[in-house]
Amino acid sequence: PPAAPAPPAPAPPPLSAEEFRARKDAIFLMEGLLANAVKLAAQYTASEIQRVEPGLVMFSAAPVKAHGTYLEDYGVFFEVEIPSVIPSVASLVERIGRTRGNSSPAQPTALTGGSTEALMNPDAHYVESVKTQLVNAMIRQSNQLELRAGEWLTVAARDGSESPGQLSEPSTMILRIRGTDLADFFAGRITIDEARRRVQVRGF
Repeated sequence: PPAAPAPPAPAPPPLSAEEFRARKDAIFLMEGLLANAVKLAAQYTASEIQRVEPGLVMFSAAPVKAHGTYLEDYGVFFEVEIPSVIPSVASLVERIGRTRGNSSPAQPTALTGGSTEALMNPDAHYVESVKTQLVNAMIRQSNQLELRAGEWLTVAARDGSESPGQLSEPSTMILRIRGTDLADFFAGRITIDEARRRVQVRGF
């Protein structure tokens, strides 16, 4: 006869009062780290563009906000509001990029490497920078959260420049990684590159 299915693993006990306080403190610290990661991404994109067009203000005035929550039987969830690229500035930058990219050899340009990508598509460059910095923060800076094996660390990054009466929902990028994968990284069983590959990405 077929073997009986194995019984489900028992649910882990809830956090103790001391563990809950420690988790809450770690979430507070992680909020600041994620906000700084977004600021670093914005600074990187802006600096690439300002190498060619100094003085351009790329982003909306919306502040970076990060708020974390502990969800029992799931893990830790962070919502991060990021400033968006100003649409009129993005259009201007793209026109500059096309003009510089089509210049003749007799007209040298300053477009090289990252500057080319940032000018041709500033939104895509910014989104990729945000993803890179958030993923690095999630992997390198999350040790104090002490996630359990079955828990997730999830970060939802969304446009924080939503205006009154806006019809469409702001774009959201969801990044998440299992507690087991983070434990493997902190124990040295996997490399940082392998940990990055284990981050699940949805949206944007």
